[in-house]
Amino acid sequence: MTFTAIRMLRRLVVVGFVVLIVAAVAAGCGSKPKAPAPSSETFIKMAMMSSAGKAWGVSQVFPTKPATVRCVIPGGGPSLGIRVPGTCTTVVANRTRISASVRFVEAWSAHRFHGPGANGRQKLRHTYELKLSTRLLGDKLAGSRD
Repeated sequence: MTFTAIRMLRRLVVVGFVVLIVAAVAAGCGSKPKAPAPSSETFIKMAMMSSAGKAWGVSQVFPTKPATVRCVIPGGGPSLGIRVPGTCTTVVANRTRISASVRFVEAWSAHRFHGPGANGRQKLRHTYELKLSTRLLGDKLAGSRD
């Protein structure tokens, strides 16, 4: 084998090695497995532990998973206030990998308790909604409405 042939063979081996390394690196790019989306229960727990969730006391009466349960809804007023039997529902909506809306809905018979604006309705309800994002620091609360 001549000196020129040996040089060409070395270059071919080096070029082939570089091509293999570039191909291996390119194949690895973007193949990092994505973290799974948080479960509905995780978003509910985040909502209950958020500043608004704590202020509203949602962890005391609402289910910790998507469900509807019979409950006793505490009312305002002097020390103990009133207690109205009803249903408490927890719903997770618009869930993505990074965000969700968690709704806590309390419903009760208007015959048991009603306020201004009830206007003869059979059933009344109130919704607490918390919008959460896993990208936010702290309690993950992006917005709320009562």
